Amino acid sequence: MPVLFWIVPFMCMVPLVWSIFRYRRKSTVWRGLTVIGMTLLVIASPFLMFLGVLTADGITEHRNRLSFDSAMWKASLAHPNDPVRLRMIDDLLKHNSLQGMAEEEVISLLGKPPKTDYFPDYQLVYWLGPERGFISIDSEWLAVRLGSDRRVTEARIVRD
Repeated sequence: MPVLFWIVPFMCMVPLVWSIFRYRRKSTVWRGLTVIGMTLLVIASPFLMFLGVLTADGITEHRNRLSFDSAMWKASLAHPNDPVRLRMIDDLLKHNSLQGMAEEEVISLLGKPPKTDYFPDYQLVYWLGPERGFISIDSEWLAVRLGSDRRVTEARIVRD
């Protein structure tokens, strides 16, 4: 990809040079407009390519989402290289409202969360996988806060 990123702008110069020679004898308005248009294309192409690289991860992530499946969720820790939980979390939060569920119901649905020192304000914390996005430095977690009656008052995705 980096080689292509540098070659494409120079490849765009070929039509620019061709159009300068082609319209060399024609009216200066056509030549001027052609030169300006091709120059803008050459200048904009690296930015358009960079924008494409940034959005490609988001499109791929969106296409690889999964419907929530409790059994797959519980078995997903056996495959740390495939963040199944991360691909299911949006569906879980959209279709299975955890709000108001008892702690036992959440544990029955998602399994017992492993012990962690992350996010001490939340009672149940589930690791989802590496952070989604262009630069993945942190991890994403499902953090569930329980009220005094041991029912879910808040469930959200957090990053460490």
